[in-house]
Amino acid sequence: MMRLEVTENGASLQSFFSVTESDLSKGLTDKVLANAARSDTKELAEWAGSAKWSGMATDLGHHLTGFLQGNTVDIFAGAWAKCTELKQCLEESRTHPSDTTSVVLTDHDFTYELKPAVDILVDGVRLGAIPFGVTLTCQVSALELQVRGGAISGVRAGSADGAAEVTCAANTIWHRDLAHVKLPGALQFKNPIRL
Repeated sequence: MMRLEVTENGASLQSFFSVTESDLSKGLTDKVLANAARSDTKELAEWAGSAKWSGMATDLGHHLTGFLQGNTVDIFAGAWAKCTELKQCLEESRTHPSDTTSVVLTDHDFTYELKPAVDILVDGVRLGAIPFGVTLTCQVSALELQVRGGAISGVRAGSADGAAEVTCAANTIWHRDLAHVKLPGALQFKNPIRL
């Protein structure tokens, strides 16, 4: 289930996805890791084929959750920053900083992608990297934002659907449909979003 947590710094992507280090490690099977190693360098492929590193999946899952610590609010702000009408309203709200204005955005979809990689070092020598992909797709409907003093201060209404996926090379290691969420009325951000 998708949760939108409003905290001092916003919810992390890991929290938003409701994914654990263990969830990610489970998808990193020997076959997936061998395919990922073959997609990089010959040295890494040879090493991965002969290595007896039983904790590789766990260690890589740990590194991967580190990449999921970005602020979810920043992802939504990045999508909203492309909306010309919203930017105009934000600019106008700077001239009347004590007034709150509602801005209704048309239904919109957006995709957020992250492509991290974990370097594999053996005795201090880099053999290659294991590539990952993180994708969030969202469909947002009837979104009404509150704008005040040049920033988005809250969400009055709207709904969102989406999906999250994590890949290793070309293999999906974790996927979750994010349940339909009706955004609550009068959701206020502790730190207004500045675009």
